[in-house]
Amino acid sequence: MASEIFERLLKEVTPEESQFVEKNVAISRQVRHILAVHPTINSQKALAEALGKEPSEISKWLSGLHNIGLENITKMEVALGRDIILTDEQARERYEKPAAGYQVFQVSRYKGKVDNSVHYPGWSGKRNITYTPIDEKNPGSSH
Repeated sequence: MASEIFERLLKEVTPEESQFVEKNVAISRQVRHILAVHPTINSQKALAEALGKEPSEISKWLSGLHNIGLENITKMEVALGRDIILTDEQARERYEKPAAGYQVFQVSRYKGKVDNSVHYPGWSGKRNITYTPIDEKNPGSSH
């Protein structure tokens, strides 16, 4: 009986509601990650104090179901000194360049099939891009 009710309710969730919850949960995870590594604001209580809010309000924000709002997200970013939401430009700046010591190989595809004419180090057939460490002393060779 309970599973039937759950299934019926699940079918009533709109795509917008589903995406709303998904994004809120992602924001909540990001904030929790920042709190886990932040040198001074390392708990929900400390974040509440830094923002002049009640700990219960921060708990609601981080539940993943509450609409935090861009203004409050920005306040958290300022208090934590870290971005929680990245713009496209910020994400490209941060993540488009490979990490030092790594070389990016782009896997080409034709009509959804992998082009096997070139061997890509580390290729498992499941990823579009693979990363291969570079030998710093011999940039032309890889491990």
